[in-house]
Amino acid sequence: MTTNDYFDQEMRVMTPDKVMQPRAFALCWDTADEAERRRRGQKLQHLATDALGTGGFGVAPEAFKAAWMACRQAYREDPAAFLEQYLETGSWFSSAALMAQKLPELHYVVEGFLAQGLALLASPPKYGKSWLAMQLCLAVSEGQPFLGMPTRQATCLYLALEDGRQRLQKRLGRLGSHGSRSLYFETNAPTLAGGLLVYLESFLARHPDCRLVVVDTLQKVRGDGDRASSVYAADYADVGALKAFADRFGLCLLLVHHLRKMSDDTDPFNRIAGSNGIFGAADAALVLTRAKREDAQTTLDLTGRDVEDKRLVLRFDKGACQWRSLGSPEEVERAQLAEHYAADPLVQTVLQQLDAGGGKWQTNAKGFFAACEDACGECPVDSGPALARALEKLAPSCTSATGWPTASRTGAPPAGSICSARRRAGALLHDVHGLHEMHGSIALHDLHDLHDLHEMHDVHALHDTPKAAIMQNMHPLKTMQTMHFMHPSAGVLAYDRDRAVFVAFELDAGRVTAQQQRDIAASVEFTA
Repeated sequence: MTTNDYFDQEMRVMTPDKVMQPRAFALCWDTADEAERRRRGQKLQHLATDALGTGGFGVAPEAFKAAWMACRQAYREDPAAFLEQYLETGSWFSSAALMAQKLPELHYVVEGFLAQGLALLASPPKYGKSWLAMQLCLAVSEGQPFLGMPTRQATCLYLALEDGRQRLQKRLGRLGSHGSRSLYFETNAPTLAGGLLVYLESFLARHPDCRLVVVDTLQKVRGDGDRASSVYAADYADVGALKAFADRFGLCLLLVHHLRKMSDDTDPFNRIAGSNGIFGAADAALVLTRAKREDAQTTLDLTGRDVEDKRLVLRFDKGACQWRSLGSPEEVERAQLAEHYAADPLVQTVLQQLDAGGGKWQTNAKGFFAACEDACGECPVDSGPALARALEKLAPSCTSATGWPTASRTGAPPAGSICSARRRAGALLHDVHGLHEMHGSIALHDLHDLHDLHEMHDVHALHDTPKAAIMQNMHPLKTMQTMHFMHPSAGVLAYDRDRAVFVAFELDAGRVTAQQQRDIAASVEFTA
């Protein structure tokens, strides 16, 4: 509780800028004596509203009443949290006070991608990061999407410390911009030691709606640094000061930086130049990398405290001088597969043979390779397992191109469609061949397991078949609606017409006799 003497002392040192702050009202209410609360409230009111020269600060009574009512409402919602929040003399605070505090929402310059705070944009030299930074500033200043993601319109300041006015003008023109009153440039800013933060604060005073500041590059504003301190300490101190400034004003401060020449395939953020103090002090980091400098595609990796880790594949459009997002690596791979689907030799071979065979084609691996060479000049695969893998890779493109699903029973597939999938053992026979009463997980790793299945469980259409004849009888069983052929490595590729998928599994070649291979044999059936 605040004592009467302490309250009176606080009133004697009260200033006009603090008389209507929540702390002043908290001092009035921090007592269990109701009469003392009234006395304190009256004393604070007189101090605030009495005319200048008579002991007061001349605050309008209506303004004082509005502030009083707002704080009173907050106090009534949680008295203990309100008093703790505004009367604690230390910098600590309880979780209750934190949860009771009404904090502003985190501001995202680019929704879900770039939030307020300090961020790094790093790449090797001449990768186009300055183009990306200017593209970001233009998008935010105009409220336009950035790499396909929505932005929040705001004033931007771009410190282009390695460029001149001529280059900036040329770049803006190539980006199709005619200029904007919400995007500002500076080509000659002071260093941190020379008053950079004071300079930035003066800009923010004239442009309070500024929410994005780009510093290109970090090294230009660092100066020579403190040679007496460690590299880590100097890095952390410089970047930490910039982060504190960004936090204070609730803006995004993006530092353009460089990567080391060393490569790190496991973590691209390890390549950020300087010590870990730079990356450690930042709230987020964006890194541009390529497998080879001449590659057309660039990978953008993002990590941060207030954003989810993300990886995008970018391509620089030289005509428009803009970066374009192609999506995630998975999306790019699917798009590439779809693009090359129609031109794929395997697809062309199957479609050609289906046309020639009136909608059906039955062949073995050797026949497939020969047909592919006749149709396309050469076959891109040279073994049964490789063929199965290639067919599997074509499955997503086939699904999107023809609507033929790979996992559900839909009857006969549409004309000209092929699909594939690979599985290893497990419940393979249950899925493909129609086993009944198959319980648990049975590993079909070799021929011995296939022989034992009819004794362990009721196998549809095989249950009266002698054990030794199981493999010989598998091929002609029409109830299974499956045709097989044996790979050179003794793997079996099965096409299930009901489920419209190819399934590959492996057998122990040492347990499969030549006669059994001939009996299993023989064919994969493609049905249009």
